[in-house]
Amino acid sequence: MGRNSFFQIGGKQSQRPWEIHPLWRGIGCLMAVLIPIISYAGAVLLVDANLKNRWLEIPREFYWPPTNPILASQLGVALLLSMFGYFIFVIFYLFVYRVVGPPKYGPTDAPPVKRKTKGKKYSR
Repeated sequence: MGRNSFFQIGGKQSQRPWEIHPLWRGIGCLMAVLIPIISYAGAVLLVDANLKNRWLEIPREFYWPPTNPILASQLGVALLLSMFGYFIFVIFYLFVYRVVGPPKYGPTDAPPVKRKTKGKKYSR
């Protein structure tokens, strides 16, 4: 029987080659909790300001439920604000990781070869 057979006993456990730092897990959990709360608070303020200043007309279909007639519009604006908030954090993380993260090339990697391009010679 070969060493890589299906019935091999005591095979290696697959481990991740990296570990996520607990600080990053905490930041991700905090973002998952805080962004929807902040976006809903911003949506309430934004929809109330819209009702006072009449920037955009809210359709009648969004006046639901009868106890809070602008709840559907608040939830819609909160969804848009939360997507925008996650987008901003992703862009921020991209810049931070680019500065603080590991180098592009490891100790055994070589940078790509830069080719010298010559002008194309035309023959007659």
